[in-house]
Amino acid sequence: MLDKLMTALGLSSSSAADGDDYAARRTFQRRPNDKCVSVVNGKTLPVLDWSPGGIRVFADTRTVAVGEEVDVTLKFQMQDTLVNINHRAQIVRKARDSFAVQFLPLTSDIRNTFNQIIDNFNAADFAASQA
Repeated sequence: MLDKLMTALGLSSSSAADGDDYAARRTFQRRPNDKCVSVVNGKTLPVLDWSPGGIRVFADTRTVAVGEEVDVTLKFQMQDTLVNINHRAQIVRKARDSFAVQFLPLTSDIRNTFNQIIDNFNAADFAASQA
């Protein structure tokens, strides 16, 4: 019990303190390099990283509270089109200059759109690596 508490506070010397355990609990891999922007409750905010599970944005966190539900729009620039995903999310974490939201359960259409976006970014990365 004490070990778990110390690990959660980042005071443990185990590998879990390095974020390995935290990363292992994630359902989806974070995507920090994809170009996208978010609109959270009407405010455009830069995306630090995203996954089909949620996003982390750079923002003034004084106006949000953990547990608050927000409307989120993610905007992705694909090769010749702009793809928007609108969904509801809940704020699950906040820091001094960023906060993270977890999407409420996704519809199958939104899941498919996320998969298409990830495939598109992966294909573009692969093509760039071959040039």
